[in-house]
Amino acid sequence: MKRTSFTKKGLIPVFILMLVWMTACSNGGGNNNGSANGDNDSGNSGGEKEVSLRFSWWGGEDRHVATLKAIDLYMEQNPNVHIEAEYGGFDGYQQKLSTQFAGGTAPDLVQLATNFAADYKNMLLDFDTVKDQIDTSKFQDSFLENYASIDGMWLGMPMGVNGSTIIYNKDFLKEFNIPEDTVWNWDNLVTVGEQVQSQDAESYLLNMDLDQMYRLLLQPYVNQRTGNQWINDDFTTGFDEAALTDAFTYIKTLLDKGIIQPFQQSSLYQGEPWLNPKWLQGDMGMLFALASNISAVQTDDIELGVARSPIAEDAKTSSVLITATALVGVNKDSEHIDEAVKFANWLVTDEEAAKILGTVRSVPPVQANSDILTQEGSLDANVAKAVELALSDAGNPVNVPSNDVELGSVAKSYLERVGFGADTPEVAAKAMMKEYADLLDDLKAAAAK
Repeated sequence: MKRTSFTKKGLIPVFILMLVWMTACSNGGGNNNGSANGDNDSGNSGGEKEVSLRFSWWGGEDRHVATLKAIDLYMEQNPNVHIEAEYGGFDGYQQKLSTQFAGGTAPDLVQLATNFAADYKNMLLDFDTVKDQIDTSKFQDSFLENYASIDGMWLGMPMGVNGSTIIYNKDFLKEFNIPEDTVWNWDNLVTVGEQVQSQDAESYLLNMDLDQMYRLLLQPYVNQRTGNQWINDDFTTGFDEAALTDAFTYIKTLLDKGIIQPFQQSSLYQGEPWLNPKWLQGDMGMLFALASNISAVQTDDIELGVARSPIAEDAKTSSVLITATALVGVNKDSEHIDEAVKFANWLVTDEEAAKILGTVRSVPPVQANSDILTQEGSLDANVAKAVELALSDAGNPVNVPSNDVELGSVAKSYLERVGFGADTPEVAAKAMMKEYADLLDDLKAAAAK
């Protein structure tokens, strides 16, 4: 979907244009300031060159409405700038963008998901080359380097931030005498979970599905012990068979001791564990999730709180997940680099822009703007706190190979085998290491092409 607007100059009658031209000539037609460079100073009182930018993004209706409103405000504040909005759903967005870049017709500004932003690295402006135009002081130390950059290149301005968290049921914790300020690690999850089971065998400390088990339990559990990425940049595993066996054994312990519900029951709610009747009835205490999941988890019947994700006491890295929800990048071939950068910076850092955009791209990455939205009530306090807690103990930025979808599918298949009792942790670890080795060879070869 495209929205196009027109400047007022296109509506000026021809005779008025002729009058303006004749007047200019009579006042010194030998002076062609601006015209020799193609500048057009009409349409704004400041005499600035008129600039037209195209900005492309995907999203739902709320995001579209808010972004269009922000664009209108920017154009009101910068009357020499016209921004043409190009927006729609996510389906087909990346394919269209690739076609536009290949054909030299890509927009000046593009919204990018962090999991595919690297695909456009050679077509984007490195923001490090224009960092003097960005107020980097508004971001936490190293945030831009860690979460808006790939391979040392700053790909764009982060439009939102998300982080891993524990969402808990306050009444459940109160019922089982579990302090809300508990600092969770892998050991006390077991001891506290056993206490819950000893009081009520039909209650479970943790509510978890397969996706959470892979991304928010298996990966951080292993990475905290190794200090490595799940997959190294050279397409080798960041762990050995012993570390994987240990992780599978821990997960089997959670199942055997009743800390998490048996797979036979929890698998029915894959992708939406918060719809598990046990959770809705208050018989489960906590979820591993992302801050962005909180709105889906909320119900009128359950009062929620949030806590930091588990970190082992001897962890070599916290592995607390932080992601930029999206980036706004600038086409390196744009004819108006400076104006595009100026708009991107405003969209992400300006207070008025933040108030308009709200949380349509998750929590604002600028803490001051996040605080304003929380005070106004447009940002849920639990969501803000979850992101703040994650940022305070953020792990190493996750590299591209560790996010590979096929690798994730393989790992989840072995988690299922352990969960359903089809394989022992030792057998599952050995088989997965072999399958990973073959798959990583293929991924390395593909990356080298």
